[in-house]
Amino acid sequence: MKISDKFDIYNAMSKSYKAHEVGDVAFVSNGFYNNGVIGFIEPIKNERMFNEAGICVSAFCEATVQKPQFIPRGNGGSGLIVYSQRRNER
Repeated sequence: MKISDKFDIYNAMSKSYKAHEVGDVAFVSNGFYNNGVIGFIEPIKNERMFNEAGICVSAFCEATVQKPQFIPRGNGGSGLIVYSQRRNER
């Protein structure tokens, strides 16, 4: 069995944290401190926001589980990969 048999896999798509206004949506980056949440932001158009729980995996092999809503870091070559439960299995 492959991981893609159980999860939908997404590349994060977002601007940098500093490009955002303060808001209510968790912005998730690399690391374990605060479960990877570095702050709360207002989404920018065309960013990939998750409205379901997901596992965020970084380029540095760190993984955190996130509650909805969140936007994972998706810029600069060290963006996150998000594993979300397959839609047909929710």
